[in-house]
Amino acid sequence: MTEEDLQSYFSGEKLWGDDFSEDQVRAWFEDERQAYFELTGLEGSSQDAYGYGAFNQLHLFDHLPRDGGFGKVLSVGGASGQELLPILDRTSELVVLEPGQGFHTDSVGGKPASYFSPRVDGKMDFPDNSFGLVICLGVLHHIANVSRVFGEICRVLAPGGHVLLREPIISLGDWRRPRPGLTPRERGIPARVFDRLVAESPLQVRSRRVCMNEVTYQLQRLLERPVFNSPLMVRLDSLIAALLSWNVAYHPENRWIRLTRNTSVAYVLRKGPGR
Repeated sequence: MTEEDLQSYFSGEKLWGDDFSEDQVRAWFEDERQAYFELTGLEGSSQDAYGYGAFNQLHLFDHLPRDGGFGKVLSVGGASGQELLPILDRTSELVVLEPGQGFHTDSVGGKPASYFSPRVDGKMDFPDNSFGLVICLGVLHHIANVSRVFGEICRVLAPGGHVLLREPIISLGDWRRPRPGLTPRERGIPARVFDRLVAESPLQVRSRRVCMNEVTYQLQRLLERPVFNSPLMVRLDSLIAALLSWNVAYHPENRWIRLTRNTSVAYVLRKGPGR
């Protein structure tokens, strides 16, 4: 690969891994299969340890219909299922697609759950229009063939159903080299690539918010505690992110841009009738 080719990925014009061959995708899958579980272990399985409850409520759950149930719900890469706790009482059946075998369990929050391991090629072994709600938070950036997996999410979602997504939109450093605290292959999904993926899908955007600004992370380090479980801090982050909404640089060289950029995006998407 030439330096010019590589630059198209670091610039955020293209998504690294999304055009890989079958063998390259398989190698990526094997590197990532147990990596998140090995990185976090069961420490991330408790309700107290889950650090995004307030964030999910403001940016995701608050945009869902307030009445009625969701029926059958799919969590893609849901680990131990802590992100699902706020909507369990509105769920008739819970399915979790999770590669980390150590996370597999027969219930989430006391509700029966069916865990499955994902396929290497990204295909989901569920019929079309199976789920009223699909939740995929911080998962797609661990996957090589993002377009294929996102296409499967659209396929298995029932008309009128919703998809909740949250992903980093920064490079997460040079993914060709080991990075402390990260799994071997994870990299962010450039905002322009993500927006294009959504625009070309059968889904309608109900909400799109850039979020998790670097300034908020600096406050987190200063306070020495997680901030995305605090409703106040999540609203403060939302304000900062809105003021700096233009700054979604993927792999910046400028220090000021890097220290003030928005690092993630949260989508609430809906599949229209008959789609």
